[in-house]
Amino acid sequence: MDKITETAWLDTHRWGVRGFNEGGRSQYNGFQFSPPGDWITAPDWNATPQCGGGFHCLAPHATGGGFFGSQIELVEIDGAEVVVDGNKLKVEKMRRVEHSRAVLTDALRRCGIQILETGYDYHVTGMAVTHGNSAPLAVTIKGGGWLDTYDNSAPGTVTIERGGSLYTYGNSAPGTVTIKGGGSLYTYHNSAPGTVIRD
Repeated sequence: MDKITETAWLDTHRWGVRGFNEGGRSQYNGFQFSPPGDWITAPDWNATPQCGGGFHCLAPHATGGGFFGSQIELVEIDGAEVVVDGNKLKVEKMRRVEHSRAVLTDALRRCGIQILETGYDYHVTGMAVTHGNSAPLAVTIKGGGWLDTYDNSAPGTVTIERGGSLYTYGNSAPGTVTIKGGGSLYTYHNSAPGTVIRD
Protein backbone atom coordinates (compact mmCIF):
# COMPACT_ATOMS: atom_id res chain seq x y z
CA MET A 1 0.00 0.00 0.00
CA ASP A 2 1.38 3.41 -0.99
CA LYS A 3 1.87 6.21 1.52
CA ILE A 4 -1.22 8.41 1.71
CA THR A 5 -0.32 12.01 0.90
CA GLU A 6 -3.66 13.42 -0.29
CA THR A 7 -6.38 14.36 2.19
CA ALA A 8 -9.01 13.33 -0.41
CA TRP A 9 -8.28 9.71 0.67
CA LEU A 10 -10.22 10.49 3.85
CA ASP A 11 -13.35 11.17 1.76
CA THR A 12 -13.37 7.76 0.09
CA HIS A 13 -12.32 5.34 2.85
CA ARG A 14 -13.47 4.24 6.31
CA TRP A 15 -10.80 5.39 8.74
CA GLY A 16 -9.95 6.32 12.30
CA VAL A 17 -7.02 7.58 14.36
CA ARG A 18 -5.46 5.83 17.36
CA GLY A 19 -2.35 5.70 19.49
CA PHE A 20 0.34 3.04 19.16
CA ASN A 21 3.61 2.38 20.91
CA GLU A 22 6.76 1.82 18.88
CA GLY A 23 6.47 -1.08 16.47
CA GLY A 24 2.67 -1.02 16.41
CA ARG A 25 1.96 -2.28 19.91
CA SER A 26 -1.07 -1.25 21.94
CA GLN A 27 -0.18 0.62 25.12
CA TYR A 28 -3.23 -0.75 26.88
CA ASN A 29 -2.42 -4.47 26.71
CA GLY A 30 0.66 -4.82 24.50
CA PHE A 31 -1.28 -6.34 21.59
CA GLN A 32 0.91 -6.49 18.48
CA PHE A 33 -0.75 -5.00 15.40
CA SER A 34 0.26 -5.97 11.87
CA PRO A 35 2.81 -3.91 9.93
CA PRO A 36 1.39 -0.95 7.97
CA GLY A 37 -0.68 -2.13 5.00
CA ASP A 38 -1.62 -5.54 6.45
CA TRP A 39 -5.17 -6.13 7.69
CA ILE A 40 -5.73 -7.67 11.11
CA THR A 41 -8.98 -8.99 12.62
CA ALA A 42 -9.71 -8.61 16.33
CA PRO A 43 -9.41 -12.14 17.78
CA ASP A 44 -11.96 -11.34 20.50
CA TRP A 45 -14.44 -9.35 18.37
CA ASN A 46 -17.95 -8.78 19.71
CA ALA A 47 -20.50 -6.10 18.82
CA THR A 48 -21.33 -5.17 22.42
CA PRO A 49 -21.08 -1.36 22.80
CA GLN A 50 -18.51 -1.46 25.58
CA CYS A 51 -14.71 -1.48 25.75
CA GLY A 52 -13.00 -4.78 24.96
CA GLY A 53 -13.75 -7.23 22.20
CA GLY A 54 -12.33 -5.28 19.28
CA PHE A 55 -9.88 -2.58 18.16
CA HIS A 56 -10.54 0.97 19.34
CA CYS A 57 -10.01 4.28 17.57
CA LEU A 58 -11.50 7.73 17.21
CA ALA A 59 -13.46 8.70 14.10
CA PRO A 60 -15.50 11.74 13.04
CA HIS A 61 -18.72 10.10 14.29
CA ALA A 62 -17.16 8.74 17.52
CA THR A 63 -14.68 11.09 19.15
CA GLY A 64 -13.79 12.50 22.55
CA GLY A 65 -11.93 9.54 24.04
CA GLY A 66 -8.18 9.82 24.46
CA PHE A 67 -5.14 8.36 22.74
CA PHE A 68 -2.68 6.06 24.45
CA GLY A 69 0.73 5.34 22.93
CA SER A 70 3.92 7.06 21.86
CA GLN A 71 2.53 8.08 18.46
CA ILE A 72 -0.78 8.74 16.72
CA GLU A 73 -1.45 6.94 13.44
CA LEU A 74 -4.14 6.86 10.80
CA VAL A 75 -5.86 3.48 10.42
CA GLU A 76 -8.21 2.11 7.79
CA ILE A 77 -11.15 0.13 9.15
CA ASP A 78 -13.34 -2.63 7.73
CA GLY A 79 -16.01 -5.06 8.87
CA ALA A 80 -18.42 -4.39 11.72
CA GLU A 81 -18.18 -1.37 14.02
CA VAL A 82 -19.95 -0.07 17.11
CA VAL A 83 -19.73 3.26 18.97
CA VAL A 84 -18.71 2.92 22.64
CA ASP A 85 -19.74 5.54 25.22
CA GLY A 86 -20.33 8.04 22.41
CA ASN A 87 -16.61 8.85 22.31
CA LYS A 88 -14.77 6.00 20.58
CA LEU A 89 -15.26 3.44 17.86
CA LYS A 90 -14.78 -0.32 18.30
CA VAL A 91 -14.07 -2.11 15.02
CA GLU A 92 -13.66 -5.68 13.82
CA LYS A 93 -10.82 -5.13 11.31
CA MET A 94 -8.10 -2.53 11.04
CA ARG A 95 -4.87 -1.81 9.23
CA ARG A 96 -2.23 0.81 9.92
CA VAL A 97 -1.52 3.02 6.93
CA GLU A 98 1.53 5.10 6.04
CA HIS A 99 0.52 8.78 5.84
CA SER A 100 1.88 12.28 5.62
CA ARG A 101 1.68 14.69 8.55
CA ALA A 102 -0.82 16.81 6.57
CA VAL A 103 -3.19 13.85 6.15
CA LEU A 104 -2.99 12.97 9.87
CA THR A 105 -3.57 16.62 10.84
CA ASP A 106 -6.67 16.80 8.63
CA ALA A 107 -7.97 13.49 10.05
CA LEU A 108 -7.55 14.76 13.62
CA ARG A 109 -9.37 18.00 12.76
CA ARG A 110 -12.22 16.02 11.19
CA CYS A 111 -12.52 14.24 14.54
CA GLY A 112 -13.01 17.61 16.25
CA ILE A 113 -9.54 17.65 17.80
CA GLN A 114 -7.77 20.99 18.08
CA ILE A 115 -4.28 20.94 16.51
CA LEU A 116 -1.78 23.28 18.15
CA GLU A 117 0.75 24.71 15.70
CA THR A 118 4.13 26.38 16.07
CA GLY A 119 4.30 30.03 17.05
CA TYR A 120 0.83 30.60 18.54
CA ASP A 121 -0.83 30.84 21.96
CA TYR A 122 -3.82 28.62 22.74
CA HIS A 123 -6.63 28.14 25.24
CA VAL A 124 -7.70 24.49 25.28
CA THR A 125 -11.27 23.72 26.35
CA GLY A 126 -11.76 20.31 24.67
CA MET A 127 -9.32 17.79 23.24
CA ALA A 128 -6.10 19.09 21.67
CA VAL A 129 -2.92 17.56 20.25
CA THR A 130 0.62 18.61 19.38
CA HIS A 131 2.58 16.28 17.11
CA GLY A 132 5.59 16.22 14.83
CA ASN A 133 7.93 19.06 15.75
CA SER A 134 5.25 21.64 16.57
CA ALA A 135 6.13 24.21 19.20
CA PRO A 136 3.21 26.36 20.38
CA LEU A 137 4.33 29.35 22.45
CA ALA A 138 1.96 29.19 25.42
CA VAL A 139 -0.95 26.87 26.16
CA THR A 140 -3.57 27.22 28.88
CA ILE A 141 -5.63 24.09 29.53
CA LYS A 142 -9.01 25.05 30.97
CA GLY A 143 -11.20 22.87 33.19
CA GLY A 144 -12.51 19.93 31.18
CA GLY A 145 -9.84 20.37 28.51
CA TRP A 146 -6.88 18.13 27.85
CA LEU A 147 -3.78 18.24 25.73
CA ASP A 148 -1.84 15.25 24.39
CA THR A 149 1.74 15.98 23.25
CA TYR A 150 3.48 13.52 20.88
CA ASP A 151 6.61 12.93 18.84
CA ASN A 152 9.14 15.75 19.36
CA SER A 153 6.60 18.51 19.95
CA ALA A 154 7.61 21.10 22.51
CA PRO A 155 5.11 23.70 23.73
CA GLY A 156 6.98 26.58 25.39
CA THR A 157 4.79 26.92 28.48
CA VAL A 158 1.71 25.01 29.59
CA THR A 159 -0.62 26.11 32.38
CA ILE A 160 -3.04 23.44 33.61
CA GLU A 161 -6.03 24.93 35.39
CA ARG A 162 -8.34 23.08 37.81
CA GLY A 163 -9.97 20.18 35.95
CA GLY A 164 -7.54 20.34 33.01
CA SER A 165 -5.12 17.57 32.03
CA LEU A 166 -1.83 17.26 30.15
CA TYR A 167 -0.62 13.89 28.81
CA THR A 168 2.89 13.76 27.34
CA TYR A 169 4.05 10.88 25.12
CA GLY A 170 6.97 9.90 22.91
CA ASN A 171 9.82 12.42 23.11
CA SER A 172 7.64 15.48 23.61
CA ALA A 173 9.12 18.05 25.94
CA PRO A 174 7.00 20.97 27.12
CA GLY A 175 9.24 23.71 28.51
CA THR A 176 7.61 24.87 31.74
CA VAL A 177 4.42 23.30 33.08
CA THR A 178 2.48 25.12 35.81
CA ILE A 179 -0.15 23.03 37.59
CA LYS A 180 -2.88 24.98 39.32
CA GLY A 181 -4.90 23.35 42.13
CA GLY A 182 -6.74 20.37 40.68
CA GLY A 183 -4.86 20.20 37.36
CA SER A 184 -3.32 16.88 36.25
CA LEU A 185 -0.06 15.93 34.53
CA TYR A 186 0.73 12.43 33.18
CA THR A 187 4.04 11.60 31.47
CA TYR A 188 4.86 8.47 29.45
CA HIS A 189 7.81 7.06 27.48
CA ASN A 190 10.71 9.52 27.14
CA SER A 191 8.60 12.65 27.45
CA ALA A 192 9.52 15.08 30.19
CA PRO A 193 8.61 18.69 30.91
CA GLY A 194 11.67 20.87 31.51
CA THR A 195 10.28 22.42 34.69
CA VAL A 196 7.14 21.64 36.71
CA ILE A 197 5.69 24.28 39.02
CA ARG A 198 2.86 23.40 41.38
CA ASP A 199 0.87 26.51 42.22
